Amino acid sequence: MSKFKKWFKVSIGLLFAGFILSGCTANFCSNRDIAIKWYNTYGTVEKRDELLKNLSATVDIPSQEFWTELDEETINIATKEYQAKGSSDTNFDTEEILQSYGYALFLDDNYSNINERQLWVNFDKFVNDFNSKTENRGKGPTSDFLTSYKNTLVTSTQNYRTCITPETGLYGSSGDKVEIEGKDWGYAWNKGLLEGLLVYPISWGVHQLSILFGANGWGQLLAIIVITIIVRGLMMLVTFKSTAAQSKMTALQPELAKLQAKYPNSNTNQYEKQRLAQEQMNLYKKYGINPLSQLLVLIVQFPVFICVWSALQGAAILTSDSVLGLELSASLGSEMINFSSPSCITAIVLFILMSATQIVSMKLPQWQQKRANKKISKMGKNPAMDKTQSQTKMMSNIMLIMIIIMGISLPSAMGVYWLISALISLAQTLITQRIMGKKKQ
Repeated sequence: MSKFKKWFKVSIGLLFAGFILSGCTANFCSNRDIAIKWYNTYGTVEKRDELLKNLSATVDIPSQEFWTELDEETINIATKEYQAKGSSDTNFDTEEILQSYGYALFLDDNYSNINERQLWVNFDKFVNDFNSKTENRGKGPTSDFLTSYKNTLVTSTQNYRTCITPETGLYGSSGDKVEIEGKDWGYAWNKGLLEGLLVYPISWGVHQLSILFGANGWGQLLAIIVITIIVRGLMMLVTFKSTAAQSKMTALQPELAKLQAKYPNSNTNQYEKQRLAQEQMNLYKKYGINPLSQLLVLIVQFPVFICVWSALQGAAILTSDSVLGLELSASLGSEMINFSSPSCITAIVLFILMSATQIVSMKLPQWQQKRANKKISKMGKNPAMDKTQSQTKMMSNIMLIMIIIMGISLPSAMGVYWLISALISLAQTLITQRIMGKKKQ
């Protein structure tokens, strides 16, 4: 039980670290993207009234005069934004202007650079001007109201990350589309090294392939499959020697088992422990294996996984359209329990397929090793060998559980990525073992 508790704590720590590290990649949403989301959610009079009704239970609501003047100022600010885009047309429809540019209420008047626009500047300026007038004393918003109002808007976009797109356009599910500002590679590099090196290129590839394949839901699905194959292919090239070493290690398990059987007391006897270690190193040297090379696979895989996660989570085009009712940007776990939605069955099937392929791909090397060890004559019970095998099995099971748990919380697109990755791993294991078997013959 103590061993289980130890590994359980380790797994929880790794899982927590994974979620923390997933936030190490920057959010691509510009302040303009956030302002548009705020205005789309709370900017119109109808939606704002609903928000004020909820806030009225805890803070004093400003007078109607304040909101009337704010609406008039919003039209002025939106008009300036419209004209700043290069239009000289003065015969415009006010509703259309508000719908397209009302978000500028939550920004400043700096139109030159998407990285430099600041939030709340226009709004705060209006509030200060309104409260500074003597006739408006007691009619404007209190500091408590402003704090609650701003916190509500900020909280609504705290987890808003679907802003990676090379082209400005409307993205989102039908009836809830918002404009997302296009970002270039330079914008990504300004966000950080991983963002420029991996996150943006992966998301860019998903976007371009989705459009190439029709961008009707199935186009996005095919794009994820192709990107997964490309990413896994590049990883295979980088980690080819390490992967080959892993295959050799698996092929050597019978000989390693014989060595461990030769020193049955290595778990408690220091001399046998040293002799076993020495003979194992001689065996590795004979076959040109560096046991530490396996670390390279983990060093490469983990940051790539984090970047793929961020790229698929942030790809704006994945918020548009669906596959059998399932939006690829939606959380797989949330869709699985959304029983009233047609996406529920699709999400459950995807989760089962993802879990099953992960189990088989991770267990297959162990099954092959167990099969190979059956050919070895038993030379009595070996505590050291049993302990090593038990720890390996325990760690493998914990990693598998972590993947499945994380799969529930991740976007459905990551479920597809893991499914295809597991199939590739299966094929790689079978092909490698077949090649190694022929060489051994």
